[in-house]
Amino acid sequence: MAYEIVREGPSRSFPDGDAFFNGAKPGGDVLLYLGTPPATVAPDSGRKTVLVELGTESLGVHTGESAGEEGSNVLGFARYRNGDGPAVDPY
Repeated sequence: MAYEIVREGPSRSFPDGDAFFNGAKPGGDVLLYLGTPPATVAPDSGRKTVLVELGTESLGVHTGESAGEEGSNVLGFARYRNGDGPAVDPY
């Protein structure tokens, strides 16, 4: 599946030089916001999903959604890490 990455600063999940960045292509089926996501993230019906890398905030901070009534294709994710240490791959 093709994916596009929008980077706004360093990613908490993927360090600079990670091979994941090499696979990104403009207009992919999946749009990923890495680093500091925009203040507002909206669903995109032209994509299978929109992924937002989160820090300690909830996804609703960026989408304005609440109470589980959203039904959109926007999902948040975060990888486990201790403090400022590297992200931990659970596999």
